[in-house]
Amino acid sequence: MLCSEKELGISEDHSGVVILGPDAPVGLSVQDYLGDTVLELDLTPNLGRCLSMIGVAREVAALTGQQLKELPPEALSLGEGVAWECLTNQDTSRATTRYVRVEIHQPDLCSRYSASLIEGVKIQPSPMWMQNRLRLAGMRPVNNVVDVTNYCMLEWGQPLHAFDHEKIKGKTILVRRAQADEEIVTLDGVSRKLSEEDLLIADEAGPIAIAGVMGGFDTEVTERTTAILLESANFNLVSIRRSVQALRLPSEASLRFGKGIDPELTIPTLQRASLLVRDILGASVCPEIADAYPVKAQEKLIHLSTKETSRILGMSFSVKEISNILEALTFRCEKTDKPGTLAVTVPTHRLDVSIPADLIEEVARIHGYDKIPATLMEDVLPPQRRNPYLDFEEEIRDILVGCGVTEIITYAMTNMESVAKLDPNGKKPDSSAFIELVNPISPDKAFMRQSLLPGVAETVCFNSRLSSHLMFYEIGRVYFPTADEELPKEGHRLGIALTGPIESAWWMNPESVVTGFFHLKGILDTLFDRIGIVTYEYRPMAYPPFHPGKSASLQIEGIEVGFVGELHPDVQRNLELPELPIVASEIDLDRLFERRKEIGYETVSPFPTAKEDLAVVLEEKIPAQEIVKVAIEAGRPLVKEAAVFDVWKGDRIPAGKKSIAFSLTYQADDRVLKADEMKQIRERIIRQLSETFGARLRE
Repeated sequence: MLCSEKELGISEDHSGVVILGPDAPVGLSVQDYLGDTVLELDLTPNLGRCLSMIGVAREVAALTGQQLKELPPEALSLGEGVAWECLTNQDTSRATTRYVRVEIHQPDLCSRYSASLIEGVKIQPSPMWMQNRLRLAGMRPVNNVVDVTNYCMLEWGQPLHAFDHEKIKGKTILVRRAQADEEIVTLDGVSRKLSEEDLLIADEAGPIAIAGVMGGFDTEVTERTTAILLESANFNLVSIRRSVQALRLPSEASLRFGKGIDPELTIPTLQRASLLVRDILGASVCPEIADAYPVKAQEKLIHLSTKETSRILGMSFSVKEISNILEALTFRCEKTDKPGTLAVTVPTHRLDVSIPADLIEEVARIHGYDKIPATLMEDVLPPQRRNPYLDFEEEIRDILVGCGVTEIITYAMTNMESVAKLDPNGKKPDSSAFIELVNPISPDKAFMRQSLLPGVAETVCFNSRLSSHLMFYEIGRVYFPTADEELPKEGHRLGIALTGPIESAWWMNPESVVTGFFHLKGILDTLFDRIGIVTYEYRPMAYPPFHPGKSASLQIEGIEVGFVGELHPDVQRNLELPELPIVASEIDLDRLFERRKEIGYETVSPFPTAKEDLAVVLEEKIPAQEIVKVAIEAGRPLVKEAAVFDVWKGDRIPAGKKSIAFSLTYQADDRVLKADEMKQIRERIIRQLSETFGARLRE
C-alpha cells in the first residue's frame, strides 16, 4: 500500500507519495526509519536552558545519575591540518576577516557577535531525517540552510541566522540601535516601523535584521544564493523582550533570547551548523570566524556551607553529597580552608544562579523535594500580636454583610475618563494631581485612584444587566501624591452603593419600595452603632457626584469622615447606569478607626419603660436629627431614646413649616416613673425645642 505524508501524519500540505532519501535501508520498517522519540516539556520561566536537547540531556543526566555524552572534539573539527581561527580586533567590539567586518556599537545590548562564511551553497530541501525531526519539534522545514540553523538551535539552544553574503552591502555588519521611525521589511514581507529601543543588524545600506527577532527580506537566502554568512550572536534579554512586545513578533529565536543565553555558545553552535551545511550541501567552509566579544562571560564563584544548606532544607548534607549533586550539573566544586564549606564555580550557562540560596535550590531539586522530611521548629513560636486595624476591617465586613451588602474588589488603577464621569458636566480632572504609573497594565489603568466611587459605580453598571437590586461595598486604598516624598500617601476607604427595589411589588403592596437615601443612612447608622460611635451627625452639603439637596457630610465630633447621597442624574447618564436612583457613600476608615470606642456593658434597669408620642411644628429647614438631639439632652437622664416616626407637610400646617412626630422612651434605673415626672420632662423638652427652634406643640 502506498501512503502520502498526510496519511502518515508527517505533513499537512503533501498530497503525493512519500519519497524516502537514498540512505533509507531496504527492508527497514518505515516507522523505525521515520519514527523518533518526542518529549513534550512544560518549562517554567527559569528553565530557559532546557530549550535545547543538550540542556535537557544535562538535566536528565544529573537527575538519573548518568554521564552526559558531549559531542566529541572531532564533531566540531574541520579535519586534519585545518583548524578554526576566531579573529577579534584589538578593540574587542570589532572583528575583521577577509569576507566580513563586524562592529558592535551597543555592547550593553550585544555582548558577542560571531559570523562565518560558507561558499558553494546550493539551496534545496534538507534530508528527510532532518525534516522529520523538525516537524516532530513543531517547526516547518524550509530549505537545507534554514533547516540546519533551526536544527542547531534546537540542539544547542543558540539561535542562528543565515544571510545571503552577496546581498550584504560593503560586507559590513553593524550592530546598532534603530533610528527613530527607521523601517525594515522582515522575512514575512511586512514593513515594520522601528523605534530607538530596537536593536538592529545593519550593513552599510541600512537594516538587514531585527536583532534576535527576525531577519530582513533584502538579505534572505533564496534559490539563487551561493554563499551565506552564518550569524551566531548573544543579545540582551530585556531588549529582545521589549522589541517582541512592541512589534508583536514572537519567534523561536526571541523565545530563547528573551530567557537569556550563554555567550559561550555562539562559537560551538556556529561550528556545528557550518559543518552540517558542509556535509549536507557539499559546501566549502571558511575556517576564519569573525568574533566580536566586548563583554566576556564571567564565571561566578559562590561559597556554600553545609550548615546553611542543612538549615534551609531541614536535613543534613555532607560536603561530598553536595559536591556530587552540583558537579552532576556541571558546577565545579572545591573544598576551602573553612571546614564544611565549598567554593562553587558557576558555569556560564547557568545565568539563574548568583547566590548561595540558588545552589541550595539545586541541591534540593536533584536530591528530591519528596525526600525532604517534615520537621517541627526547634524554637518556640513568637508571641501572637493582634492587628487592631485588620480586626476593625473584618468587623466592618461582618456588619455590612449582615445588612445584606455584598463585598466587591475593583482595580486600584483608573483613568481620567472614568473619574470625569462622576462630574455632572463630564469635566476631566487635572491628571497632574494623580499618581501616574510608568508601566500600566493597560491604557485605562494608568493612574492610581483617589476615590472608590468610580470603581463601585462601574460595578453597579456592569451588574445592572443581571439584576435590578444591587447592594455593594468595597474596602480599599486610595493614593495621593506627596511633595518631596518618594512614596504616596495611602488612605483606607469604605465605598457603598445601593440601587433597585428593596421589596418587590405584590398583591398586598402593588408598588415596590425603591432604595433611597434613608436606606443607606440606616445601614450606616447600624454600622456606627455596632462599632461604638454614638455622637455623629449628617450635615447637608453639596458634592459634585450627588443630586443637589440629596447629599450630606458625615461628621463625628465636628470632623468630616465621609459623605453620602444620591447620584446626580447626569452622573448616572455618564456611567450608563439604570434610571432607578442610586445612593452611595464613601467613608474615611482611618478617621473612623481613630474615633471608634469600645462597647461597654451597662446595668439593665429592672423597671419598665414608658413611651409617649410628641408632635411639634417648626421650620421646614431644621433637620430631624437636631430635634432628636435637643429632645434627648433636655430629657436626660430619664429619656433613653427619641425616634422620629412621622413628618407631615400640607393640610393645616403653614407654608414653610413641617410637623415632626417622635416617640419618647422613659425609664429610670431605680424606680417606676410616675405620670407627674414624665409630664415635667415632657414640658422641659417642649420648652427647650421652643427656645432652640421656635417649635410649638402641634394641636
